[in-house]
Amino acid sequence: MDILALLSISKIREHLPSEFSSMEIFYTESIDSTNTALKSLVEKESPTFPILWVCDHQSSGKGTHGRSFFSPKNSGLYFSLFLPYAFRNCLGDLLTIRGAVALQRALETFVSDPIQIKWVNDLYVDSKKVAGILTEMVQDKSGIKGFVMGMGINFSQPKEPIPPELNPTFGFLHPQVDRNVALGKILPEIFHCLSLDSEEILSVYRKNNVILGKKVQFSIHNQSYIGFAKEIDSKGHLLVESNGNIYTLSSGQATILWE
Repeated sequence: MDILALLSISKIREHLPSEFSSMEIFYTESIDSTNTALKSLVEKESPTFPILWVCDHQSSGKGTHGRSFFSPKNSGLYFSLFLPYAFRNCLGDLLTIRGAVALQRALETFVSDPIQIKWVNDLYVDSKKVAGILTEMVQDKSGIKGFVMGMGINFSQPKEPIPPELNPTFGFLHPQVDRNVALGKILPEIFHCLSLDSEEILSVYRKNNVILGKKVQFSIHNQSYIGFAKEIDSKGHLLVESNGNIYTLSSGQATILWE
């Protein structure tokens, strides 16, 4: 089986449930960023329905806090999903957390290794990052149009060199299905997780989160701290204890100090 079989709109549709038959899907072999492309489309057209944009390679894939997301050719699955503001639970409420739970659940159906979530938006196998999520709001003067949720998944060892700064934690999955089939499993799981109440989502998110109990390094107001990740609260914030103080992280980088 070729897990890197060519992506195509017809193949993606073939593996999606019938209720997704009317979803608009765009495929570009190579693009700067699916998030950027989809946000631009939404800003121009103001759609009221979900849209999917898929590619095989991103030259400027977007990560959190302005970082790039390494998206080499023929080795991963990179896509963005537009969720209109009025659609189900797409009000920004735990949206990245819902996406992380959905992706973890879907990937575990065709990957033998246990997959864990790392607060707030990454998926890990052992101590290696295998996927990342970036959710961005789309708005104009009239208000919020919706959210674009981008996902990047490392399927196999890339042929091009891994950037040195990523090499220590870069991992890949070797799934048992090709990428078209994978999307056919991931998308329904995303929409299922959008329908769950917050406490149910948070319960699964906490249970499968690798960061809890781990020693972490984090920054607040450009000051670096080391502490232990203690809890994820009802808003999805990470509570970290350092030198007897509890810090609440709503976003940002909490790096696990693997031992």
